[in-house]
Amino acid sequence: MLVYDEEINNCKDTLIKKFLSFFDGYEKAFFTFQRKENNNNFIQEKVETNNFLVAEPLNEKNVLGHFRGIKGIAVIPLKNNNSVKFACIDVDDYTIDLYALEERIINNELPLLLCRSKSGGAHLFIFFKEERRDVESVVKLLDHYAKDILGLKKYEIFPKQKCRVNDNDIGSGINLPYFRFAETVSGNTCDEYCINNGKVVPLNKFIELCEAISVDSKITKDLIVSENRMMQEMKNRMMFVNPEYHDAPPCIIQIFTNRIDSGERNNALFSVGVYLKKKFPDDWSSRLSTLNQLLCVKPLDEQSLENNIIKTLNKKDYFYKCNDLPLKLYCNKAACKKCKFGIFNVQDNSNIISNLVCMKNTAGVFKGSNNSIYWFLTIKDIYKVKLTTQQLNNVSMLKQCIQEQVGVNINLKKEEWEARLNELFVDLETVEVGDSYSEKEVFLSIFNEYLLKKSSPSIEAIMKGKVLEYEEMGVKKLGFKFDKFYEYYRDRIKTKEGFDSLTIFAIFSSIGVKEARMPFICDNEEVILTFLSIDRKYLEKEILLREKIKKFDEDDSSTKKMLLNNF
Repeated sequence: MLVYDEEINNCKDTLIKKFLSFFDGYEKAFFTFQRKENNNNFIQEKVETNNFLVAEPLNEKNVLGHFRGIKGIAVIPLKNNNSVKFACIDVDDYTIDLYALEERIINNELPLLLCRSKSGGAHLFIFFKEERRDVESVVKLLDHYAKDILGLKKYEIFPKQKCRVNDNDIGSGINLPYFRFAETVSGNTCDEYCINNGKVVPLNKFIELCEAISVDSKITKDLIVSENRMMQEMKNRMMFVNPEYHDAPPCIIQIFTNRIDSGERNNALFSVGVYLKKKFPDDWSSRLSTLNQLLCVKPLDEQSLENNIIKTLNKKDYFYKCNDLPLKLYCNKAACKKCKFGIFNVQDNSNIISNLVCMKNTAGVFKGSNNSIYWFLTIKDIYKVKLTTQQLNNVSMLKQCIQEQVGVNINLKKEEWEARLNELFVDLETVEVGDSYSEKEVFLSIFNEYLLKKSSPSIEAIMKGKVLEYEEMGVKKLGFKFDKFYEYYRDRIKTKEGFDSLTIFAIFSSIGVKEARMPFICDNEEVILTFLSIDRKYLEKEILLREKIKKFDEDDSSTKKMLLNNF
């Protein structure tokens, strides 16, 4: 036990506010989690949780519940203005010696705080004194720390995305430390704590460390200088291998400048072969044989090289094993895209698809769509694509959905997608939507009310919360801005929790709401207005019902009986 429950009450006003100030993330949403039963933290494997999206700002009450073990909190680091105040290296190696890792952090003078994760891995947090809009540099910095200095192999960087495209692009959350750090009635104790100088740190000391270790903008500038120097040194070392290979992708250059261990040898040689075959189609196999002897600590015997790698590569044009070791350690997508023989010049586009999220309906949210599950994929680290299970598993349907929803055309083969999908399922995120069907009916009633009360033929009025009445190809439609409707919805339900934005988009999809665009003139310039749209016939049933109710109230009892029978 690190702190007693009553101590939280005594200091919660200042303690929780300070804690929240360091984990200052997305202002519109966060995740809660509950651990699944029968998890044993003494077994070195990932602890499974049920995750729920909450579409409202994180507050002190939520954090207090986290401390007491009621509901865990995961914060989305990327803020609404696409900046960060903190970031994290999520170490997914659950056998790692945390105390030895913390010693490496201290010895290298890295501005990181190590916290044990719920599964026994590590969260390495960095905090910034000011909001950092150069998110890509921050991610690059942490990747440099993890890969080049700490020598980590299994890790992820949070934030996962560099910018947010729209409100539907929520982002991924990282669990906060000190879940149930006070003893609760059930006797649970904290297992997500900070380690500093070889000792477990109580919460108040952790907050002091956050303040002391926060860094300014100079640190990423220093990284850029050192990174340029390192790249030049790598290229200089590579000249001893063969100066002809200077245009290889960054991961292949790293392989050329380091010795290859036996455990990663076949993957490394395979990807080197992919590069050589593209640049030297006439003599690539003999070059690969030479590099096998030159680069490998224990070279592959010639017969195995011929049978297992060269013959395979001769069958067709393969792609770099970007998601396998050792390439995964050295991946630099931004630099690779600029290389003549990098990933943009390879026909495998599966690697631009990432971050698979499963949204499960637990109580009828998707009624009307005949689907209880939807899948969301991230394209090019930015765009979100929504899919049914059938669309996810059918390459032709998948490509069509990506084209229609985000306007990206990819060249993807069935076997490539099956392999990539298996990789995505390893880090699958699941979001459960547990609201009742009656709540959905309340939501739809408010939505119908909004459409009926606030309609206007003026396109400018839509920006003020009105509903635009317009016609497209002879079909009458209603257009509205999501943020304006959401404000109206939250105001109508008052103190109730209500639906979050992802659930609302799922309901909208089931009733035919779609994204629309319309040009209009603003300050003598043509501007494209993007909004949500639904056919006006959706409201015909609602209008008819209201007219019947009105007539029912005005008529005598005999007419009422007749009308009731007609319902």
